[in-house]
Amino acid sequence: IGLGIAAVGFLNYVFVWATVHQLGFAWVDGKAEGAWRRLGLVAIGFAGTLILVWAGPYPIAMVGLDNGEVANSLPPRLTLAFLGIFQAGLVLVAEPVLQRLMNIKSLWTGVVAVSGQIMTLYLWHLTAMVVLIAAGIGLNGFGFGIEPVTALWWVTRPVWVAALIAVTVLLAALFGRFERPLPDPRPAPPLWRPIAAAVMICAGLGLLAAVGIADPDGLNGLILSLPLAGMMIGGVTGASKARRAATE
Repeated sequence: IGLGIAAVGFLNYVFVWATVHQLGFAWVDGKAEGAWRRLGLVAIGFAGTLILVWAGPYPIAMVGLDNGEVANSLPPRLTLAFLGIFQAGLVLVAEPVLQRLMNIKSLWTGVVAVSGQIMTLYLWHLTAMVVLIAAGIGLNGFGFGIEPVTALWWVTRPVWVAALIAVTVLLAALFGRFERPLPDPRPAPPLWRPIAAAVMICAGLGLLAAVGIADPDGLNGLILSLPLAGMMIGGVTGASKARRAATE
């Protein structure tokens, strides 16, 4: 940030998210046991986030905002690492209570039902928001134009949340089945194929996030084709015939 070398910041995709990733392994391996250790995670995570936002160049919004300021999420900043430590510490502190709650069958069933399609919810919840925004625009701005943080704004927030949940649940019902694919009897492909597929898919999606699907000259065809080409090289798109044969 100080030298204005933006490309260096993208290394944080490894450093920041790997930090959060490793917290899960620490929990499974028993390295996050003990109340004091867990409270320490809470304290360090909270203090680190607070200091960075208060004394550093980082905004209080942890999501990206197109306002010219340093964004906490593009690329991920140190603030997100400390925030992740804080949130993980809170969950670990609450773990004994959560474990007792999971002994209640109805609660356990609900958690499993959501977790079974958690990636679908993650991938489609923003689409649900876009659908509602498009619907509001199509209805001449219905639901918009309310001054933020006013009494009317707060009163209407539960309505917006309920509508978002309804659309998200509908999308999850339609697409959640892709998280439960049929067994694929084909032998494992050569190692280069899944690596090439992953690189091309991630590159295409990353470029789409950076420059968009289209510009004034039309669709960004090359970028749009990268994820599809990656799936074809990796053999992902050819799985349907094999799965149908296995089912038969």
